[in-house]
Amino acid sequence: MQAPPRSSVTDPPTDPRQALGAAFPELALKQLPGLLVPEPYRSLLVHDQDMTSTLERFHGESLFLELLSSTLQRQILGRHVLLVGETTGCPRELGAITIYLHRFGPKSAQEILAGRKPLGAILADHHIPYTSCPQGFLELQSTPKILAALRQKDSAKALYGRRNSLFGPAGDLLADVIEILPPLA
Repeated sequence: MQAPPRSSVTDPPTDPRQALGAAFPELALKQLPGLLVPEPYRSLLVHDQDMTSTLERFHGESLFLELLSSTLQRQILGRHVLLVGETTGCPRELGAITIYLHRFGPKSAQEILAGRKPLGAILADHHIPYTSCPQGFLELQSTPKILAALRQKDSAKALYGRRNSLFGPAGDLLADVIEILPPLA
């Protein structure tokens, strides 16, 4: 895990428990070294690429955004989302993301606010350069509320995810995200 580029001191901290805590108060996250994340989760999480294209390649389908909740304060957008397969309708990721809209151009910010496309797709479509810096890898026990959000029934499995920060070319924080994958066969 590399050190992230600089971030403005005015950026509020985005702790994983705070980011998901309101929607999932029973959540218990455990940090894991990347080498201890089991396959196939390791291939999907332990890298410095965006998750949208990684999950699209793995599942062989495009993803769309399903907005679960959203708040906007002073050009800082917080939201809980699902990335869902366009063909299968299956959730491929549960995310909690903080996006710093003032660091995007008007067209891309408008598209982000529309809440239809994953941020990774918007970054690619608008040719926005960024660096993906994973901050840690997570293991969590599934809970009824998380499983309901992921449209899953099997509660015995551990879930895996990561915290990732996206930085612009000048080192400004564009987004901070927690990405949780559903159980994989």
